[in-house]
Amino acid sequence: RAWWYAQDKRKKEVQVKLILSAQIRRYLSNLTKDASKRKPPLEVFRSCEQRIGKLGDPLLLQQFYAAVLPPETYAQLPESDPKRNAHA
Repeated sequence: RAWWYAQDKRKKEVQVKLILSAQIRRYLSNLTKDASKRKPPLEVFRSCEQRIGKLGDPLLLQQFYAAVLPPETYAQLPESDPKRNAHA
């Protein structure tokens, strides 16, 4: 019975990773579409952010930000520096 819990836990971890990668892919592919087919980037960003936020893990949002935001923008986020969060 313990194996089932371990398998179920692993299945949920994989599902979360797949959701994260799908949202990253969704945002980045929207940027590469023709202007006529492209949705507003902020709208897509917000919907991806909300979908990942429903998972309840702030680390996943950080991974999303790191993947889609330019490095200089990501560096300005207060949550992006692990040293700043160590004391919180």
